[in-house]
Amino acid sequence: RHGGALPPVAATTGVHAMSIQLLLVYMLIAAALAFVARTTYRTWFGSSKAGCGSGCGKCAAPVAQEPGTKRVGLPLVK
Repeated sequence: RHGGALPPVAATTGVHAMSIQLLLVYMLIAAALAFVARTTYRTWFGSSKAGCGSGCGKCAAPVAQEPGTKRVGLPLVK
């Protein structure tokens, strides 16, 4: 026991270990909130040209038809 005194590390640094942990937790929560806010903003107000929501522009590109056919082919997934 330390007799009510601070542990040696906290006594020399002047910072409690708990306050460092709280600071890290607050930073993590702030980063998570920033990520959610950015994702929400990009979903509602992003400059998406495509209809799929990814904004890559591939979905909005016209599909080339083969000559002599009236069908539009779908891209194959490999």
